[in-house]
Amino acid sequence: MQVNLFSTFREHAGINNFDLDIAPKTTVTEAIGKIGDPDSIGTLHNLITNGNDLQRQGAIEALGNLRSETSADILQRVLSKDTHQGVRLLAAVALGNIGAKSAVESLAARATDREEDSSVRAYAIESLGKLKATAKISVILAVFEESHKQSPGGMLPGHCHSALASIIDEDISSYGVSHPAPGQLDKCVQAWRQWWENTGRLKYPQN
Repeated sequence: MQVNLFSTFREHAGINNFDLDIAPKTTVTEAIGKIGDPDSIGTLHNLITNGNDLQRQGAIEALGNLRSETSADILQRVLSKDTHQGVRLLAAVALGNIGAKSAVESLAARATDREEDSSVRAYAIESLGKLKATAKISVILAVFEESHKQSPGGMLPGHCHSALASIIDEDISSYGVSHPAPGQLDKCVQAWRQWWENTGRLKYPQN
């Protein structure tokens, strides 16, 4: 199996030796992810558990490229339990990129965790938007309102707005929230709340 994979490794990663142990681990994980080889999941999981920070982050990205239920399950565990902020952030991004609908609850839990780093929360919110998580509109709106009051210039408010805009399939220009400038976020939050009270609750009932 390694020999068959290696011709593709050479294309993606420029590796020219058949001994995989000679190649940098981060290069191998990147190449595996680009190939999309499902048999590599065990190897990548092992790297996430036992590798250094750079190797672990490379393995997370590779799992995201594999786009399987097994990789989504691993990424959810990483998002929920890993102690490294950068690894959790990459897991949040990967879950959105692979379209892991099963990860909605895990992402929402991380997004609403006030003890979590704001960048991890922001990308968890972004992935909820990519997943069209209509059942979490009220959750995202609550984070939007709270984060705007506490840190109006931070990452969270902008990511909340983008996520809400990604979730709903309708023209929101009448609410004045299409492309808000940073100084207009206060008005933007109010417009989203108005939309939710007048339209959102009826169109997107919460589970």
